Amino acid sequence: LLEQHGEMQNYDLSVIGGNEKSTYYSSITYIKEKGRTINTGADKVSLRLNSSHKINDFIEFGNNLNIYSSGAQGLPDAYMLAQLQSPLTRPYETDGSYGYVREPAIEGRQPPPQIVADDYKADYRTYGVLGNIYLKLNILKGLTFNPRLSLDYSNFINKQFRPSFQLQNIEGNAQNTVSRYNSSDKHWTADYLLNYDRTFASVHNVSSLVGYSQEEDVFEDLSGPR
Repeated sequence: LLEQHGEMQNYDLSVIGGNEKSTYYSSITYIKEKGRTINTGADKVSLRLNSSHKINDFIEFGNNLNIYSSGAQGLPDAYMLAQLQSPLTRPYETDGSYGYVREPAIEGRQPPPQIVADDYKADYRTYGVLGNIYLKLNILKGLTFNPRLSLDYSNFINKQFRPSFQLQNIEGNAQNTVSRYNSSDKHWTADYLLNYDRTFASVHNVSSLVGYSQEEDVFEDLSGPR
C-alpha cells in the first residue's frame, strides 16, 4: 500500500580547457530520485565553475564557485507508522474509506500511515552558493600579496500541509494546518597574506608571513503555522 519501486536518475556534463595563461573547469549535475514510499522523492542540481588566470608575471587571479539547489518531497513518518501499525488494524474499510481502530489498547491511536502518505504534504528545499575568489600579486622577487574572499550562503525552506480527519479511536486533526519555515545563513571570510620567501647565495633563506583576516556570520530564521 505504501511502497513503490525507487529509482534514481543522474546526469552530469562537464567542460575543461585552457592554455598557458588560463585554465577553466565547469560542470552541471542533476540528480532525481523516486523514493521507496509513495509520494516521496528528492532532487539536486549543482553548477560548478573553477578558473585560474595569469595576466602577466605580476598579476594572477582565479575563482572556485558552486551554486546548488536540493530538495525532498514527502514525509518519512508514513513508513515508520506502517512498521508500528498493528496487524489487526484495517488499512481500509469495505466501503473504501480509511480504516478505524476498534481496540485502542491493542492497536494504538496513531494516524493511519495511508493518510500520512496520501494526504500529508511536505516540501524541503535548500538553495546555496559556496565559493571563493583570490588574487596574487608578485610585487618583488620573493614577495607576494594574496587577498582571498570566501562566501558560504544557504537558504532553507520547509513547507508542510496536514489535512483534517476524524476516525473512530484515532488521534486526528480537527482542522487543516499549514506551516512554513525559512532560514538563511551567510558566512564570509576575507584573508590578506603578505609573504616573503627568498634564498640568498643558495644557502641563506629568509622567510616571513604577515596575515590579516575578517569574517562574519549572519543567521536568520522565520516560521509560522496556520
